[in-house]
Amino acid sequence: MNRIGHWINNKMVLGTSGRSGVVFNPATGEQQATVDFANVAELDAVVAAAKSALPGWRSTSLSRRPGFCQSLSPSSACSARTRS
Repeated sequence: MNRIGHWINNKMVLGTSGRSGVVFNPATGEQQATVDFANVAELDAVVAAAKSALPGWRSTSLSRRPGFCQSLSPSSACSARTRS
């Protein structure tokens, strides 16, 4: 079964909270993966990483942003939004 963690500072980090949720395929109802729920320390790390990335992202032109999104994993929210 696939396990989905957290993307922090350009790395996949598995959660350590001990809590997770089930990800279902809406078309079939079958379980596809589990997703780790974050604890406070993981959430703080995500927020700190996002704050440090914001100046660079803000200065990236709108025409270049989709290229970054498409280069991410197909399972990422950014990539999924770009395709729809």
